[in-house]
Formats: sequence, structure tokens, C-alpha cells
Amino acid sequence: ATSSEQLANTGKSLEDSLARLPRGPHGVAALLQDPIRSLGGINAELLRTLRGLRDELGQLFTSGSSDTIRPLLREMASLPATRAPDLRAAAAGANAWKRGCGAPGAAARYRHFEALHAEHVSLDAAIRNVSEEIFGLRHARADADGTLAGLEERASRQRGKRGGEEYESARYLGSSLFRWDLLRT
Repeated sequence: ATSSEQLANTGKSLEDSLARLPRGPHGVAALLQDPIRSLGGINAELLRTLRGLRDELGQLFTSGSSDTIRPLLREMASLPATRAPDLRAAAAGANAWKRGCGAPGAAARYRHFEALHAEHVSLDAAIRNVSEEIFGLRHARADADGTLAGLEERASRQRGKRGGEEYESARYLGSSLFRWDLLRT
């Protein structure tokens, strides 16, 4: 799925989640309604900006010019700063809900989630370390391949030169023998 499809599906999921939450003045919906709506708005704005950027990049690549790509890029770059207060408020609302969650086993599930998250982070770090080692090995292999190619080229030139030198020597010797034959007769 493309990123715009993922964003659209995330927006639908947020709306569906809000519709399924229990109602009431102190219910889950009351605690999560504003954060979910805020995230939905941020999601919709990001989706709109990405779609506009996609369309403008298409126009740029087909026609060679675009008048609105720079403003869209500036808008995309400023989006985290302009929506940061909304994101912080949504995170605070979600944290308030999490602290007040009275579902049976919620604390154990959240600890399990945090353990899985920590394991995921450590696996990512391990993968990054292995990737860095692989990149180092690839670089060393490329250096070795370059050195080997240079040595093979030099050896090929020497073989080619040797053949030419041998040909010149044989020609010289042949002409010398011919002269000796003429002088003997």
C-alpha cells in the first residue's frame, strides 16, 4: 500500500475506533474523543499535502515545470512545527486515558507491549549494526575488486607487450638470418 493509502486507512481506523468507544461523561470516548479527532485532522492534512505533492511531482516530471511545488514543500516542512501542539495534546490525552484505564489486565498487557517494543528497538539496533558491518565488507570487497581489476589489466598489458616484443625479436632475427644467407651466397 502506498503511504497515502496507509494514511487514509489510518484516518478511517481512528474514526471507527471513536465510534466503538463506550459513551458517557467519564467514559473512554470522553477521554479519547479530542485526541482521536485531532490525530484525524492531522492525518487528513498530511494526506492532502502528500497528494498535492504527488500531483505536482507528476506535473514536474511530465512538463518540466511546476509553480506550486516549492510552496507545497515549505508546507510539508512546516507541518511538524505547526501541528506540534495538537500532537502533544493528543499524546497527553492518550496518556491520561492509559493511566486511568481500568480494563482488567491492562497494566500487564501494557508491560508486555513495552517489553515487545524494547525488543523491537534492540532488534532494530542489531540490524543496523549488522548492516554497518555489511556495508564495510562491501566497501572492502569493492576496493579489492578494483585492485584485482587493476592488476589483471596490468598483467594483460604486459602479456600483450611481451607478444609484441617477441614478434619484433623474431622479425629482427629473421631479417638477420636472411642477410646472413645473402652474405653466404
